Amino acid sequence: MFVQLTRFTPFTRFTRFTQFFQPEQAEQLSPDRLPRFAPRVFESILVLLLLGWLLRWTPVWPVALTLVMVGILRPVLIVPISILGITLVALLDVPPGQGVFAYSYGVALAGVALAGVELGKFLRQVEWQFALQSMQLQLADEQATGTPEMVLSHTLSLLMTLVDADAAIALRQVDEVTAEAVVCLPPTVLADRLTSPQLFAEAIALNRCLYYQNYPHQPGAIRSLIAAGTKTLAVLPLQPRVTEGAEGLCGGILIIWSRNVTLTPDLKRCLESLRGELRMLLQFQDTTWRLERTTIRLGAILETIPQGVIFVDDQGEQSWLNPSAAKHLDLQPGEVKPLEIALAMAKLRANADNQEALCAQAAQLFQEPAMEIRNWQWVFTQPERKVLSISITATRIRNVPGRLWVIDDITDRYWLQQALLDRSQELSQANENLHEAAIQQSLLYQQLRIANAELEKLATTDGLTQIANRRIFDTVLEQEWKRLMRSQSPLSVILIDVDFFKRYNDTYGHQAGDECLKKIARAVASVVKRQGDLVARYGGEEFVVVLPATNVPGAVQVAEQIRQAVEEVNLEHRSSTVREIVTLSQGIATIIPRLDTTPDELIAAADEALYYAKSRGRDRYVVFDRKMHDRSLAIMQVEKDLRLAIEREEFCLHYQPIVSLINGEIVGFEALVRWNHPQRGLVSPAEFIPIAEETGLIASMSWWIFQAACCQLREWQLRFPYYRSLTMSINLSGQQLEQLGMVERLDRILQEVGVEASSIKLEITETSLKETPALVTTLHQLKAMGFQLAIDDFGTGYSSLSRLHQFPIDTLKIDRSFINQMSRDPKGLAIVEAIVILAQHTHITTISEGIETIAQLEQLQTLNCEFGQGYLFSKPLDSNAAYTLLAQNVTPTRLNCISAPFCQGSPGG
Repeated sequence: MFVQLTRFTPFTRFTRFTQFFQPEQAEQLSPDRLPRFAPRVFESILVLLLLGWLLRWTPVWPVALTLVMVGILRPVLIVPISILGITLVALLDVPPGQGVFAYSYGVALAGVALAGVELGKFLRQVEWQFALQSMQLQLADEQATGTPEMVLSHTLSLLMTLVDADAAIALRQVDEVTAEAVVCLPPTVLADRLTSPQLFAEAIALNRCLYYQNYPHQPGAIRSLIAAGTKTLAVLPLQPRVTEGAEGLCGGILIIWSRNVTLTPDLKRCLESLRGELRMLLQFQDTTWRLERTTIRLGAILETIPQGVIFVDDQGEQSWLNPSAAKHLDLQPGEVKPLEIALAMAKLRANADNQEALCAQAAQLFQEPAMEIRNWQWVFTQPERKVLSISITATRIRNVPGRLWVIDDITDRYWLQQALLDRSQELSQANENLHEAAIQQSLLYQQLRIANAELEKLATTDGLTQIANRRIFDTVLEQEWKRLMRSQSPLSVILIDVDFFKRYNDTYGHQAGDECLKKIARAVASVVKRQGDLVARYGGEEFVVVLPATNVPGAVQVAEQIRQAVEEVNLEHRSSTVREIVTLSQGIATIIPRLDTTPDELIAAADEALYYAKSRGRDRYVVFDRKMHDRSLAIMQVEKDLRLAIEREEFCLHYQPIVSLINGEIVGFEALVRWNHPQRGLVSPAEFIPIAEETGLIASMSWWIFQAACCQLREWQLRFPYYRSLTMSINLSGQQLEQLGMVERLDRILQEVGVEASSIKLEITETSLKETPALVTTLHQLKAMGFQLAIDDFGTGYSSLSRLHQFPIDTLKIDRSFINQMSRDPKGLAIVEAIVILAQHTHITTISEGIETIAQLEQLQTLNCEFGQGYLFSKPLDSNAAYTLLAQNVTPTRLNCISAPFCQGSPGG
């Protein structure tokens, strides 16, 4: 009788994997759910939230931590949760913070969310690796207890659990037209165990795994799989390892889902990594029957090997031992009665030193006949020092079930292992600690690297234009200031502002405005290329250029190059057929750093130069000088005096008559404000009105003017009944038009004074007319109340002709610049004629401003212009002079006798 000694081991190439983060449950959980890391992530977030609550962090930190947790655990929800978090931070109106949240909460939170998603991806990869290695360890433990079919079946069962599949089939190719289903889970998924190699032929040919998301619609889909309800399919080819003189197995593993699932990259990597092990298992099953044919050949080997081999059948009727086993048991080799072998084994065990362990193992062996034992060590010191390793394995020899006992003398190896055991245990524990620390350090390093990259970007770069931000500008300016102070070299700064950027933004939208700023930033950066120079975004639509060791001519040259580069920027838009040309205003300041000066003074000087460039008409660059500073101080003084003037009511009104050019009657007055300065006397409106508009004081002044003019009109109407139809023209500022409750306030003043709205003509400058729904609604409300509406200085703004039909306008006031050009330039006369004709066709009256000569009057009468005002008739008068004028003209003089009072005053005064 012959005993099989060899047992095929499909996992011999497995290495012992560390027990770090082993799951407590035996069953496999979905790695995408992070079973190992999810509780720890959640606990860490809770600890940080509690710490933030104790340290009173800003509300931004809880939102950021929440985004990190969502990005790790539920990345599919990260977009809506990020939007909700950013919106929440915006609603809470959190003040600017520090660090990562110092400049843009939106960008910082988006970066945090992205970091959380990336960390989640990394953790899922680790989870899949742990799950795969855990599965391999389980299979390694199962290899010794089951038949080849059982091990392969258990492997496919674990794989199904791991990838959440509904079925799995292990196939091997029998011949060119036949393939056999070795294992089929569940058994009903494939009706016939014999099928076609076509199921895995394509994967074998391509030597890679194939995945079918919608298998029933794939060309060449197998009907049997479609009938089994296959929706998603993964085919793992098991390629033969063909070497010289060796046979190779060809087959495949089918993983089946009865639903449409998304095969993630981690799942695919898992299946790819298992190809080798699955092929080994299938090869193991395939070669088992081959081993039956080799048992006879191994018989001769058993006779000569140093290990003792004993076979005892399960019925206790047959037994056999080789010469080496007979020597250890003091028996004759060959067939021996099982009872004799049992007595010899008991006698041998009685001499062993480790009696307790041997008795416990023997008792367990008798209770579980099918139990297998590996390396059962019997230690002897008498009569000689010896250690035997006994392994017991259930086997079948010639269809006779039984047990195979292998006795090996491992004396030398045992004592050597004992000597190394203690040291190995110490090294193993140290390796586990180092491995755990390495993993933690790797995770921490990844997080720090991502955070540092984000912080570096936020700290040095403007988020929109990708050039240096204000913080870097301040740092570089301070460094260059200190460096150039030692060498006494000049330092130049160019402060740049985009002209009319608000109008550009309102016209094309904020997205187009952002794109415009990006292109301008690139154009400026393309000019400033010298090492040490800096281009930064100063704020809003402002940029700044730092030019170390550059004098005024050099800075002017750079400013000119910047202007030319920006002119070439392409700013075409789908909504406009006209190519937009964006211009820049630039303020240049140069200074040699000294101890008694600061960088702030240099910036202030550049700012003053920029302001002067904008006030001179924009689209230019201006170099700062001391006179400019003096002018700025003078403007600041005017602004200061203007605020006091409003409190002290130092303003007064002058009234310029508006006469009919047809019959010479006085039809109304225009109220003009004058400032009676306590030291300077009457100040021209041209000096203080622009400052009032810039500082916002014009609104308060305008309300005072409106009420005072209404009171004066009411007084004249009561004194001179003949002038009951007299009108008062009053200017409305653009800021008044945008104020809430403006219409109600006008109505309240009229009721208090007792003047009809039809007696008031509201003059609005052409540049204040913005085609917005709110302005159109306001003008229609004023018209409905009875006010007359006039466009002042018509022709000096932009796009008014296209807007006339949008607004309920009664009167056009032709600007004095056109009146002055009539007699000198035929084009000027043509422009005035066109305006008058336009007004007549749209049923709008016209008033010509600045009439100073008889020739101008005659030309306007020829053009049928209805009304006029100017020094030819009267200069602006105070209330007393205007009263006298009305008293003298109760019976008005006709224009055909051009005489006083129509011609009082000197032209051009």
